[in-house]
Amino acid sequence: MSKPPLPEDWLPRVLALDIDGTLLKWVEGSGQSYEQVAPAVYEAVRAALAAGTHVVLASGRSPHGMTKIADLLDLHRDRSDRLWGVASNGAVIYRYPPLDVVHEETFDASDAVRAVLEQHPDALVAVEERGVGYRVNRPFPTGELSGQMIETKVEEIIGEPVSRVIIRDPNSSAEDFIALGRRLGLHGTDYVVGWTAWLDLSPVGVSTATAL
Repeated sequence: MSKPPLPEDWLPRVLALDIDGTLLKWVEGSGQSYEQVAPAVYEAVRAALAAGTHVVLASGRSPHGMTKIADLLDLHRDRSDRLWGVASNGAVIYRYPPLDVVHEETFDASDAVRAVLEQHPDALVAVEERGVGYRVNRPFPTGELSGQMIETKVEEIIGEPVSRVIIRDPNSSAEDFIALGRRLGLHGTDYVVGWTAWLDLSPVGVSTATAL
């Protein structure tokens, strides 16, 4: 059944935009994006703003990994109205500029991380270090994480509630991680498998949709 056409003067009140693979093009064969906004994308976003639509960036990235994109799009041209942003797959809501986290959902990821590491003992683990980068058990491939990488023991990384955990195994595939998630269940968490063997663990019921 087809939907009725929208009125010609209809405008969305909110436009939520993903970043990697949406606003930015993927670098072919990797998990990285070109940190450049195409002119056509820039003009489309500016047209939405000019029409009175509220534009929100909503991404799996950490907040500090999103501010450059807001700058490239000139989303905060009017400094009197700070932006709202949704980060970390919905676990973090922030305002910018300046960067200020106003809400964060956290969870205990320790059991889920240990279960994954039993199956993938050489996997890389990371959690966000607010405003700096990430705490990691070992360095991730260059360009995959924004900010600094602070090497930390896994027990310390997951020793307290976190908003999101990234698990990455360069020696595995996305299919391996999809099968792993189904096999383990990963109780007490929600999870998303990325472009390759990249697993995001999040609090149950939290997503960019719930944050928006």
